[in-house]
Amino acid sequence: MNIRARLTLRFSLIVGTLLASFSLAIYLLSADYRQEEFFTRLESRALTTARLLLTVQEVDLNMLRIIERNSIYALAEEKVLVFDKSNQLVYSSVDDFGAGYPPELLDRIRREKRVFYTENDFEHGGLLYSDGGATYVVIASAFDRYGR
Repeated sequence: MNIRARLTLRFSLIVGTLLASFSLAIYLLSADYRQEEFFTRLESRALTTARLLLTVQEVDLNMLRIIERNSIYALAEEKVLVFDKSNQLVYSSVDDFGAGYPPELLDRIRREKRVFYTENDFEHGGLLYSDGGATYVVIASAFDRYGR
């Protein structure tokens, strides 16, 4: 192999490696940003639901469900749950809520104040909300249709 072919091959390998490295870095940064942005949206939905449910006296459970279903900021397959200090479900944004969250997760949210995780392509965010003297665990989950 002559010197021109070797230089061309080396140059191609260097450029290909740099291009692949930059592409991977951009992909990883954008995936991280997407997840952080979606978790922020989940947190916002959870806080809004908790505030409306616990601080606004005029809003009852049925009205809150109607408000959430008709919101322009609703997320795909969104579900918001509010638990009291004894892990009893206070509010569910879906009518057919079947399986509960494990008590270990609720205790973890109480310890850490904010917990975010991904499970089965669904993003979940849990936070601790205090209203007066009572504390509640609010969990919001949804499918990130555009990010996935």
